[in-house]
Amino acid sequence: MKTMNWFKRSLAGLLSAGTTLLLAACYGATDMSMLPISDGRVTHDGVGVPNLQVCVHAAGVAECTVTDYDGNFAVGTFDAYFEGQARDNGYGVCVQDADGESYGLLQSRCVQIPAGNVPGFVYLEVDDEPLSD
Repeated sequence: MKTMNWFKRSLAGLLSAGTTLLLAACYGATDMSMLPISDGRVTHDGVGVPNLQVCVHAAGVAECTVTDYDGNFAVGTFDAYFEGQARDNGYGVCVQDADGESYGLLQSRCVQIPAGNVPGFVYLEVDDEPLSD
């Protein structure tokens, strides 16, 4: 009788473990969703500028991305502390020319976004880099 109970419990354990492994194999681990911080557009003379580096600075850390073909960008983070600091204390958005002279030399620009604006939309107009004397 003890052998039969042991066999039933072992079979139940194996089926449970097998089902768990099957579910894990089929569905995998769930991805943590990205927390949006800021999105927006960078333009020069009203036209979107591609390939500019855009960084959001908060809590002593920077999360960066590059503008797309039309100057649009979206910056997010998986770090809940970063997102909380940006939301509670505000954050900076800085744009700098990362592609050299392919679009022309453009000035870097930073703006400070006040607390409570997460996620926020930022529209930045950049100017030509002044010629050195």
